[in-house]
Amino acid sequence: MIPKHLLIHDCTVLEKQGSNREGEDVFMSLQIKNVRLEVEAKSILENGIFKKIDVVTLFIDCKNSILNGWEPKLNDCILFEDKKYTINSIKKCCTSGRGNVHHYEARLV
Repeated sequence: MIPKHLLIHDCTVLEKQGSNREGEDVFMSLQIKNVRLEVEAKSILENGIFKKIDVVTLFIDCKNSILNGWEPKLNDCILFEDKKYTINSIKKCCTSGRGNVHHYEARLV
């Protein structure tokens, strides 16, 4: 369990529901609470040019986070501090012995 005093953030999830007649994506907006987002600024070299990117990890506790029925899925969008991120990997962290999910760590880009 991640202690509640460390789960200091709230954010919005945009969960893809499908497409409309015009082919545009349709999203459902959902507020999640008591999560933690850690933002790390990194520099990468791409085609000989340095770029600065934010690497964000979203920590979701199975007991203390308020998810309103949402479970993290690849390609869901997260809105946090006026920035939109996409989940590109999810790690389930399990308790030893029982194999129950303790918390999730989702990598956002």
